Amino acid sequence: MGNAQSVEALTTPIDPVTEGSTAGVGTTVDRPAPSLPGAILQLATGRGMVIAISLATAPILARLYPPHAYGALGVLGALLAILAAFGSLSYVSALPVAATPAERRNLFVLCLLIGMATTAVVAVGAVLGADLLAAVFHEPDLAKYALFLPLLFVANSIRQLFDTTLSCQRRFGAVAVRNVLEIVVTRTVQFGACLVGLLGSPVGLIVGALAGRCVSALTAALTSVRDVLGKAETPLRMGELRAVAGKYRKFPMILLWGQTVNAVTIGLPAIILGLRFSIETVGYYGMAYTMVSLPMTLFTAAANRVFYVEAGERIAQGQAATAATRQLVRVMGALTSFPLAVVLVLGPLVFELLLGQRWYEAGVLAQILVPWMGLRVYYSTLTAVYPVTDRQGEYFLWNVLLLAVQFAALYVGGHFLNVRGTLALFVAVSAIMGVWPISRPLSLVGVSRRWAVMAIGRAYLEPLILLTPAGLLYWCLEAQIATLAALTAACAVYCLLLHFRHPEVVRRLLSRSAGPRAGRLNGERGS
Repeated sequence: MGNAQSVEALTTPIDPVTEGSTAGVGTTVDRPAPSLPGAILQLATGRGMVIAISLATAPILARLYPPHAYGALGVLGALLAILAAFGSLSYVSALPVAATPAERRNLFVLCLLIGMATTAVVAVGAVLGADLLAAVFHEPDLAKYALFLPLLFVANSIRQLFDTTLSCQRRFGAVAVRNVLEIVVTRTVQFGACLVGLLGSPVGLIVGALAGRCVSALTAALTSVRDVLGKAETPLRMGELRAVAGKYRKFPMILLWGQTVNAVTIGLPAIILGLRFSIETVGYYGMAYTMVSLPMTLFTAAANRVFYVEAGERIAQGQAATAATRQLVRVMGALTSFPLAVVLVLGPLVFELLLGQRWYEAGVLAQILVPWMGLRVYYSTLTAVYPVTDRQGEYFLWNVLLLAVQFAALYVGGHFLNVRGTLALFVAVSAIMGVWPISRPLSLVGVSRRWAVMAIGRAYLEPLILLTPAGLLYWCLEAQIATLAALTAACAVYCLLLHFRHPEVVRRLLSRSAGPRAGRLNGERGS
């Protein structure tokens, strides 16, 4: 989900295609490749079902497990996100560009061997460092929870490898089904754990996450490994493994560190908040982040992939991508501004109603996160401009600088401010840093910054105006029933406005199988 989910890092499956892999590029497969919109719709449908199941079960799960349990899960999730890139040393990202079936088989085996070796290292580190982890976070029970890390790590590594293999085979439907299966198993085990004496215990959440990943990895393995190993005509030789490792050495030398920087950025707030405050604070933050990032999780990954193709095609043909970029900005604003505005105005009420009264503080933290997440909606989709204009290095350097600035904000805030103040400082510096990755891509494709400011401003101004009565009723009169009525009316009005002012968005949401152009962000319409 870019920066992301400390809690959901362990509880929601990550799609290897929509989360930034190059799966499906430059491969040759026997089965006919689905159209780009068809592939996106398959993945987006699976992702939508995962989110729907997560939302449907969240109110019950949040009442069974306290913030402290989610905090322990969040710490492990942050550590796992940082370690995940080392599961294959990023060689898994080379699978889509393998030249021959034998080369892909060799890369596959190389990733398996690296995964076994790194799992052993993680296991030794977990055993030796468990007590240190508990002491650093002032949480004795973390010592025993840390022993789950090697199991989570190996399940995650295997799942990532097999998922990328499925994507190389254009089996996007299988990836989507696996994602849904994982969340179903995860939630089933987490609920079942409450019936066997683990009610409220972090172990219930962790075991559920582990079970989901194991079943997910096994399912992906059964549907992909035979094709990879069976299509190579030459026998496996150690010399070939060394040769393929050398040929694709740039992946561990360059891509690995970019992925690691992103992962550290993802886990940094959870780790620092846990160090400076408490595990319970991590639980509040993880839940707040998960709920606020839902609009971005739903739309930005698919929009980024579609826009990548649109902009790439136009630039390759010597055309301008201005119209497509403007369309992208308008579409993302229309889809994400209202839910983010609801959290900004009524965050505590929403969290209390959905999750229970003990999650009020998470609602407050969610309000604080909205400005940063609002900007991330745009720059997470506009990152497609960097590779198509051959400026990936600029974005990597910005990520390194962002990590340094965010760490400084959390460190200073943790020493001198309370939790809310620390997170507010973190969001402020992140939002300031977030201006550049929006303005720079826009300038590269010829979109006026003034136009973008006006478009983004209009996208958020309208929902805020519609939600003003509900905000006044809640914060000034404390009338919850009247607030809910005003919120319902605002939702209805915004849906009508969305239908009349952005008919192309509604068409694409409702007509998911309307043909190959249904999912394209073309610049000819609505520009």
